[in-house]
Amino acid sequence: MPNDNAYQFRGNDEDGEWWVRPRRAYKSFGPFRVVSTLMVAVAIGLVAFGLACAVMFAADVAEEHPTRARWALRALIVFNIAVHTSILFIDRLSWWRSLLSLAVNALYFRLLRGFPFVPNLDSPLVVCTVGAVLIESAMWYWYSMQLMYYTSVLNIIGFFLMLWLVPIGLVASCVLEEERLPGAGSVHGGGGGGVPSDLSGGRKKRTILNRFADLVGNW
Repeated sequence: MPNDNAYQFRGNDEDGEWWVRPRRAYKSFGPFRVVSTLMVAVAIGLVAFGLACAVMFAADVAEEHPTRARWALRALIVFNIAVHTSILFIDRLSWWRSLLSLAVNALYFRLLRGFPFVPNLDSPLVVCTVGAVLIESAMWYWYSMQLMYYTSVLNIIGFFLMLWLVPIGLVASCVLEEERLPGAGSVHGGGGGGVPSDLSGGRKKRTILNRFADLVGNW
């Protein structure tokens, strides 16, 4: 009769049987676990670097083509409103969170009125929008923890990506009001949508993201 620790008896004395205990495929801190974890971290870093490069590229494109940037942001906001309205009436996940998200998108529309210029960072509209975005993200994060038993992590990541597309787009394409110099407010005619010329004022208007990148680069 086997008596090694790798075996275990299951059942009673008459109809029981011996079976081999399952063993761990690898050590907890062995080379396989360490290398696999390291490569996952490298992959996450590469994805984050790629996303950062894409956002910086979008900021440069927004500086050159503010009218198209405004159209893209408006389309994203309308898409977000349609999604949250569908979640409110079809999925019925959390009615007050959906209403909160709709209110946040209304603030996005308010910021687009003077696009690409937005008030300074200490203005009530900007402070209210930033606070609303953070509260919205926190509320949906706590709710998503309850959904972990019913859906996959990829679905939750995709949902939060949708929540942050518009805020990232606004940071990458909007210009602070202080960038508007005297005589720099010339407006395109014929469907320009109130977008000032990139050449007015003698210099290119830097978006919020590019100004932040300039500060980091000069630091």
